[in-house]
Amino acid sequence: MPIWQEMNSVMEMDVLEEFAEKVIKLGNTYHIQSLILYAESVRELAQTFDIKNIEESLKAFPTIIEELKGTLNRAHS
Repeated sequence: MPIWQEMNSVMEMDVLEEFAEKVIKLGNTYHIQSLILYAESVRELAQTFDIKNIEESLKAFPTIIEELKGTLNRAHS
């Protein structure tokens, strides 16, 4: 693998870990355990370079957000 591709992967993993940290912080701020667990899983996948499962986890994120919105809407109804 050319070094630039390797560096690109490393940088993307750094961005992914940063995303996970922000989601964890958001989950902690609003006491949303499912969000914290999701982000911790993403962070671990990034740290182990588990590309296949990272892709699957990222695809699931919009669904998780929609479920949280639904939960919040029901709670405020």
